[in-house]
Amino acid sequence: MYTHTRSRVVRPGPGSSSISRDHAGHERRKELDLKQSQRQSLEVPASKDAKMEGQGLAEQELADLERWKQQNRAKPVHLVPQRLGGSQSEFEVRQKQQLQQMRSKYQQKLKRDESIRIRKEAEEAKLQQMKAIQREKLLSRLDTDLRNRSACQIAPHAGQSSTW
Repeated sequence: MYTHTRSRVVRPGPGSSSISRDHAGHERRKELDLKQSQRQSLEVPASKDAKMEGQGLAEQELADLERWKQQNRAKPVHLVPQRLGGSQSEFEVRQKQQLQQMRSKYQQKLKRDESIRIRKEAEEAKLQQMKAIQREKLLSRLDTDLRNRSACQIAPHAGQSSTW
């Protein structure tokens, strides 16, 4: 009877060394692992008859699947216009909704264009106002400069004559 521990196989009885037991157990495990891996990779070739039968069965299943798909595919829906709760047919109601939607989109576009136009006009008016203010500042500065020059030119002429 063998007792397995984490690192070695312990055999009961006197006189057996732990090193030889470890080595022997390791070799035995290697052999078992090799045999198991060989068994797992062993393939049994199928006979030609079995292979042909499997292929025929697969083809038949594919054909059945295609036939089932054809039988159970969605069919087109044809609805006759019905009278709804009011005096209009479904077609008329949908047409009316479509027209309302187109009008709504057009009105939104007009509203957006109008708001853009108003904003641009406001910006232009503000710009014109700023230009007018700058123009007034420039004109007032020029006026004061002209007055100062004319005052400077008149004063020396009054007291003395110019050589020019």
